Amino acid sequence: MLSPDGSRWYYLDMGWEGIKLAAEYDGDHHRSDPAVFAYDIKRAEDLDELGWVDIRVAARHRAEDVIRRLRRAWDARTH
Repeated sequence: MLSPDGSRWYYLDMGWEGIKLAAEYDGDHHRSDPAVFAYDIKRAEDLDELGWVDIRVAARHRAEDVIRRLRRAWDARTH
């Protein structure tokens, strides 16, 4: 997807375009690399401006918690 200002392309790890819901995995480099961290901040703002809900997932998250978070966001978007 294109950023709101048209200057950046974004690819989601997983997403449902019809309801603008995304699930994305953040590995260690997302917090340990300053350039990636700064990029992620701008990217999150752009996704928000485009109306997307982005469920961010890290290795320590339990699968059932991720599914619960996604289900809650899905229900909010579809009901």
